[in-house]
Formats: sequence, C-alpha cells, structure tokens
Amino acid sequence: MHRELLEAGDPPHPRGGFMRLLQMIPERGIRITDLAALSGMTKQSLGEFVNAMEEDGLVVSEKLPSDRRVRVVVRTADGERVAREVSARIAAVERAWRKEAGPERYDTMKAVLYDLGMESFGTRTEPKA
Repeated sequence: MHRELLEAGDPPHPRGGFMRLLQMIPERGIRITDLAALSGMTKQSLGEFVNAMEEDGLVVSEKLPSDRRVRVVVRTADGERVAREVSARIAAVERAWRKEAGPERYDTMKAVLYDLGMESFGTRTEPKA
C-alpha cells in the first residue's frame, strides 16, 4: 500500500504505521490518551508517532485551553486526503479478496480476524457491518 501511495503522486507519503492511525482520528479530533487506548499503544509511543505525523504535515495537535496537559490531534487537509486514499485502497483490496474467496469464506475470515484483534485488546464484541 505504501508503494501504491508513493506511485499515486502528491506528498506527503505516510510511513506504514501512520496509515491506520490517520484513519482512527475522527474529524473533530481526538485526545492523545484516547487515541493511544484505541490503537493499543502507550501514550508515550503514540505521542512520538503524533510528533512525526505533525512533522510530515498529516496532523496538528493542540493543548486544550481548559487543561494544558491534554493534547488533541486533528488531521490536516493532507492527512484527510491520505486517510481517504488509504480507505479507498483497503476497500479495493477487500473487494478483490471477497471476489476471489467468495462472500461466505471472506466474511468468515474477516470475522475471525476481528475476533483475534478484539482478544488482543481484552475485549470481544460483534463487528460493525
């Protein structure tokens, strides 16, 4: 996917680990601590990722005026564009896999992978359709 984004043209070209994180940031932004919990990363590690994504122009982070200890991360216009491109490419891969494997096998595979992911976070819930 990284190679495809490079070939697609316009910078910035995010590092592999940034792609999923960009998708996890809601339009209104998210607190570093909440994004760390959502991604399964430590606050310190996530803070380093956010700093690097800021340097690449993919996000901005600001301290809340009401609590200067809290940083809120928001995607920039470039970050929005990259997140959309990543989502579109993932959707294309999923369509191709679903066609190749067949809907039933693909749905089973996706459900199993979802369950394994939830187990790694210590939770287990039904995937959203």
